[in-house]
Amino acid sequence: MEAPPLRRMISTTVFFLGLALSAAGGESAFYLWQRIWTPAVAEAVHGCDSPLSVFAAELSARDTARTDAPAELWTRNDVTAVFRLRTDALNAAGFERLAAEIARNGCRRIQLDIDVPERRLGEFARLLAGLRRKGKNNPVRVEISTAAVYIVSREK
Repeated sequence: MEAPPLRRMISTTVFFLGLALSAAGGESAFYLWQRIWTPAVAEAVHGCDSPLSVFAAELSARDTARTDAPAELWTRNDVTAVFRLRTDALNAAGFERLAAEIARNGCRRIQLDIDVPERRLGEFARLLAGLRRKGKNNPVRVEISTAAVYIVSREK
């Protein structure tokens, strides 16, 4: 009997995730979604010699919520700045603000955390291509967070 489509998709995702992790050579990496930096957090990050993916900012249609991480953090080669873009900011104005945040931080590596409804993938691809064109004189490595399954959104 064949596995249901969702189970097959999850199994495939777990398989490829395992391959990706094993290809990384077993090096530990950490994800830090810290908006308010206490002295203890700053000390732990300063002493960390493993790669870090660190929350930089979350952009919505009306607001930008930034971390208060120290500015020098973003210039470290082992740090990836994570930008969360809410669906209501998935438009040209939102990507303009995102480009400004990336430039403001001076990030060398960024990760975009965006929940893109399937029906808007073409729009997302165009916006991302525009973001890449803006940064062509200052190359930044871009990673994108994806999920195997997108939960249906009520957004029209």
